[in-house]
Amino acid sequence: MSDESADNVVVFAVEGRVATITLNVPQRGNALSIPLMHGFRAALQAAQRDPNVAVVQLRANGRHFCTGADLGWAAARAERDEVQWREGNEALLALLSELYGLAKPVIARVQGTVLGAAVALLCLCDDVIALGDASWRLPELKLGLVPSAIVPVLRLIVAPHVIRRLLYDEVPWTSVDAHGFGIVTQPATEAKLDAFVQARIEAWLALPEAGVAATKRWMRELDVDDFHRALELGRKYAAPF
Repeated sequence: MSDESADNVVVFAVEGRVATITLNVPQRGNALSIPLMHGFRAALQAAQRDPNVAVVQLRANGRHFCTGADLGWAAARAERDEVQWREGNEALLALLSELYGLAKPVIARVQGTVLGAAVALLCLCDDVIALGDASWRLPELKLGLVPSAIVPVLRLIVAPHVIRRLLYDEVPWTSVDAHGFGIVTQPATEAKLDAFVQARIEAWLALPEAGVAATKRWMRELDVDDFHRALELGRKYAAPF
């Protein structure tokens, strides 16, 4: 078991009208442990509650953005540890739902590696600025796991034939590919990454906050029934203990 706590794995800071959420477990590739997911969700809630926050920036410390679900709970299915697996899976579903319903725009700064559930998280961001050579992959099937929390999010923006390719093909793809799939807003070089992120933050700040919030809520509500139905069906196929 990890000795991580929700207090140290996610850093939350507000400067001006921008809240920054930083994944802060670089030694573990910022993998989505249960404490990290709880801390991440709490930070999103704090940003949503703060009337002074207009934009949320998502970042990660270290070499990798996020290496997906922490195997401490994700591999518990193979070990038939139903309690631990369900705790982790429910934390992931709650985090995805929180991000899905957030009324404030989220801009992600991405580097290094993006695996599994991290792909789903980025699909729910409003802007994703990523290093062009970042490595993306969905390894769930190779690990014997059903990508039950990932596919419902991919279906929101990626064509079905592309989803099949991403799930079944073991070859990683780059941020340039992810841009073509509709996940990445803009690939960037290391020299321009932060400038591109800042440009998108300023573009969102220039818009009327109430209009942005109402539009985000409306657009999410168009798909909310299908989204939650897909998550519920995922529970059925993910863990046949």
